[in-house]
Amino acid sequence: MKLTNARGQRGFSLIELMVAMTIGLILTMLIGQIFINSRQVFASTDNLSRLQENARFALAILTREIRLATFKSDPRQPRSGTGGAFTLATLAGTDGGSTGTPASGLPDSFTVRFQGSGNGTGTADGTVQDCVGNRIDAGVTVVNTFLIQNDPANSNEPTLYCNTVTTACVAATCFPLVPGVENMQIVYGEDQVGAPPATLSPDGSIDRFVPASGTPAVGNWENVLSLRISLLMRTGDRVANTPTPSSVSYSMAGTNVYSPGNDLRLRRVFTTVIDLRNRSQ
Repeated sequence: MKLTNARGQRGFSLIELMVAMTIGLILTMLIGQIFINSRQVFASTDNLSRLQENARFALAILTREIRLATFKSDPRQPRSGTGGAFTLATLAGTDGGSTGTPASGLPDSFTVRFQGSGNGTGTADGTVQDCVGNRIDAGVTVVNTFLIQNDPANSNEPTLYCNTVTTACVAATCFPLVPGVENMQIVYGEDQVGAPPATLSPDGSIDRFVPASGTPAVGNWENVLSLRISLLMRTGDRVANTPTPSSVSYSMAGTNVYSPGNDLRLRRVFTTVIDLRNRSQ
């Protein structure tokens, strides 16, 4: 009969098993934490990328439409007055006012008017389009109003809209363009006219940047040569590590806009100056 060596059949002791399990749990927790952190970093980076993309798209649309303001199908035709191409101002803005204490600026809006290009009988050449991409033929006057409001079809996300008529913004004529635009503040570069014996006169250069209303404000919309636009963009997801306090303010074209607070969204301000080419040339 062959005897078995008892020493060769020894296994792990209870203490050794507990130590191994503890080390395994620690490693699992570390790997899990690394995975969670990586997911959070990815979500933040992805949302910021989308925010920047939306900002570029919004500013590109606004730039294109503002530069079209005052465009006339027939360059020989006067802008306004008897026989003029336009009966109303080709640029006009509305100040959104403010709310709360301290005062936080509400979104501004503005309207541009321009004519199309084509043969004048219904065939546009495609060089002039409205805010939603419709080709505009010669002699047709476009009215585009840009504003910020919540999009009910997108979880009430604050959105840059374009209204293609002069009446109220309704679904048939008012179109969402870019989501995540929480606020828009505008000041207007005016070629100021001075009363005699003042030396200021319409000379094609900007004398001041002022809002649409208040003191001071735009004196003559026909003398506005550029717009300074600030957009407050927010991420679609709540990816911030800590809530942004409601005391945090964003400086937008000379107006302070305060954060809603406690929503864990990231926000950025984008500002640009856009010339009205059909007035400054």
